[in-house]
Amino acid sequence: LNRWNEEINSIILSRHYKPRKKKAEQINAISSQTEDITFVRLTSENGQDITSIGEFHTEDDEVKIKQKYSMYYIYIISRFLVNLLSGLETHGKFFPFLREYFHHLECEDRSYILSRKTWLPSEY
Repeated sequence: LNRWNEEINSIILSRHYKPRKKKAEQINAISSQTEDITFVRLTSENGQDITSIGEFHTEDDEVKIKQKYSMYYIYIISRFLVNLLSGLETHGKFFPFLREYFHHLECEDRSYILSRKTWLPSEY
């Protein structure tokens, strides 16, 4: 997980994470008001301690982006492999077609792919 975070998630964050100034101001306001009455003790994905409400909310925003785009890129790679399999089956005239098991990986609508929370085939 640490390696994934360093090699993949760092790229995802640099491409897709845009901290919003208004939200940062809200987090700072909430953090300053609750810092004396709260205790935060968590560990981030890279192993660093999270000890404040502000760090917690920032980490939460980053994790949402990491999860969303990790699934998106895994979906894109899987879809490529299914298309490759389909081409090989068509060219070789293989039967039965294995691609039929992966029909849920045929979508090309980026917004739909990014909005999905799960990819269980039973939902189709």
